[in-house]
Amino acid sequence: MKISDIANLLVNHIKDPLTTKEEYKQRHDICKSCEHYRKFKKFDTHYCNDCKCVIELKARVRYFKCPLDKWPELD
Repeated sequence: MKISDIANLLVNHIKDPLTTKEEYKQRHDICKSCEHYRKFKKFDTHYCNDCKCVIELKARVRYFKCPLDKWPELD
């Protein structure tokens, strides 16, 4: 990853860090139908068994991407 890529991520994060409610729901619904979707009972949350992310957090941040390319691109 180049310095310019990191700078762009930071600018985008500051400008518009979170997904809308609709975008979040779409991402979360995609994850729910995925074979890597798991429930972490101890903390009542869900995670991806492929990338080990907490889905509720990762789906909320606009510039995060699904490592399996299942989420649509956001404008």
